[in-house]
Amino acid sequence: MLWQACAASVSPPTGGWCTHEPGEAPGRLRGLAARLVGLVRAGFTASELVVTDDDVLMVALAGRELDDRPRSIEFQTFNPAAQHYDPDDDEGYCIVNEDQVTVYGGLQAVTLAGRVMVVRLTPDAARAWGLRSTGLTIKLRLDDAQIQQIRTGLQRIFASSPTPPPDLAIE
Repeated sequence: MLWQACAASVSPPTGGWCTHEPGEAPGRLRGLAARLVGLVRAGFTASELVVTDDDVLMVALAGRELDDRPRSIEFQTFNPAAQHYDPDDDEGYCIVNEDQVTVYGGLQAVTLAGRVMVVRLTPDAARAWGLRSTGLTIKLRLDDAQIQQIRTGLQRIFASSPTPPPDLAIE
């Protein structure tokens, strides 16, 4: 699974506040902080990016948040230029989270401004992912070339999908 591969390579930022290794339980204070932040903010800080353009066009972002749990979001669609592409088998773009919950369509809007991506899910997608809010804010700890890969990849995914794209604001 992509998120597991990405999450395995992501280590939390170093600094005085990090007192545990990936996979270990965070301390009580950090766990409490993560739960409180989760009540008011949905999203994560992405430090890993995978973009593919083979049989499936994909942009995948992965990272960790305060509770040290791996988080990810994948945007995918079949590549109509692929050799074995079958338009009758194409259900349109989908989004996938770190728990491998797949939702076809599921997006109202995607905004990419600087190093922040805001994803607005449909209420059904938010429910399927077990989220309290339809909004996800993803901070991008990536370089300029990777940010450009996200822009190009998302534009290609939504242009190639037979389903209507979400509102896109990609600066």
